[in-house]
Amino acid sequence: MVGTDGFDYFAALAAVRTPYLAVAGGSDRLFAPVAACRHVVERVGSERKILTIEAGLSHRGLVLSPRARDVCWPGIATWLQETLA
Repeated sequence: MVGTDGFDYFAALAAVRTPYLAVAGGSDRLFAPVAACRHVVERVGSERKILTIEAGLSHRGLVLSPRARDVCWPGIATWLQETLA
């Protein structure tokens, strides 16, 4: 992941020190497949980082699926409350 200006985005992830939550849709095969999300999270420099995989949801489904309200968003809200408390 090197930009047209030569900036190495993967290398820059090592400088991220804030808590990092990544959420991947288990059914996402196009925009952000689980394997690609794992590669990103592995490169993040934060000591507190997590990748949550929501089975059966696509990239779009993580936000728009009615099921996301029950299986995805509560976990994000809990992580935010624990992290920002």
